Amino acid sequence: MRARNGVWNLDIADVDVGGDVHRIVLSGIKPQPGMSALAIRNRLAESYPELSNLLISYPYGHADMCADLVFKSAHPEADYGYVIMESMGYPYYSGSNTVATVAALLEYGFIPMQEGETEIRLEPPSGLISARYTIQDGRIDHVVVNGGAAYVISRECRADVPGFGPVDYALVWSGAYFLMVDAGSLNIPLTSGGVPAMRKAGRAICDAVARDFSYEHQQFGRIEAPKFVHFMGAFERTGDKRYEGRGATYGYPDTVFYCPTGTGTSARMALMHAAGQFEEDAVFENVSAMDNRFTGQALGAERAGRYEALATDIKARPFVLSTTRLHVDFSNPLMQAFMPLREIATEGDLPLP
Repeated sequence: MRARNGVWNLDIADVDVGGDVHRIVLSGIKPQPGMSALAIRNRLAESYPELSNLLISYPYGHADMCADLVFKSAHPEADYGYVIMESMGYPYYSGSNTVATVAALLEYGFIPMQEGETEIRLEPPSGLISARYTIQDGRIDHVVVNGGAAYVISRECRADVPGFGPVDYALVWSGAYFLMVDAGSLNIPLTSGGVPAMRKAGRAICDAVARDFSYEHQQFGRIEAPKFVHFMGAFERTGDKRYEGRGATYGYPDTVFYCPTGTGTSARMALMHAAGQFEEDAVFENVSAMDNRFTGQALGAERAGRYEALATDIKARPFVLSTTRLHVDFSNPLMQAFMPLREIATEGDLPLP
């Protein structure tokens, strides 16, 4: 352990994307040289789950937050790598977390805050992705992320859900497994008032699906059963190849995100395209239960292994809420639950400029 005087310092930026707070860790943890983002993700999930708890639970945070660990990528084409941590686990990719990570890298000076549009390459656990950010008058105007194609595994699934009866859903891959459910079929309004009902239904649906879930992911093998439900409302055409609809993403066990989520938006677009309701170059405005918006741009159909997929871009505007330093004092009784983290504590591998 290289924590100074028994105190581990973590430099973080809290970033709002679509109403959700994303905690980006930029120093304090040094992965082994040469490790891929996927290997780091697996290592944290298997050996150090306390890190996620430290960042998004009492006393430093809360379970509705997201967290991302940023590090210098070992991938020769990537500028930086990052691992995503949420209350439901360690997704392989997330649109809003990627937008927030770009904002934090800009805020701390790791990538240039130059006027106009700049493209960078990043490495999440899902593999190499691209992002574009636009700076206008010295501020981040928006970030566009391309996290790979989403695809429908099965459009016609059904689960017997205690308290709800038979629930129809589609299974979609979009950085994680998504259970796509028609909110109207459960009489759930996609408004802030519907959040308690979404929490109750989301947990029941995930638990029911997990009992018999047997899919093996074509890239990652046998992984966790679905922990996300995207509740879908009606959508309408608003212009030439332009659509708008409502959608809310639930994350196990009790989170309903303020934003519609980037991966949830991509999953919805892939599902609509598979149903013949959405052109392969169309635009979709996804509006969350809290009335926050993400813009999805379809980039064309492609193959993703065994499946027909839809490539997408997700556009959102991030706002940096704070930059701060967490002081983790391992002699504090409040930190006893996090003692295993002493093994990975350092003085910081990404010093601030």
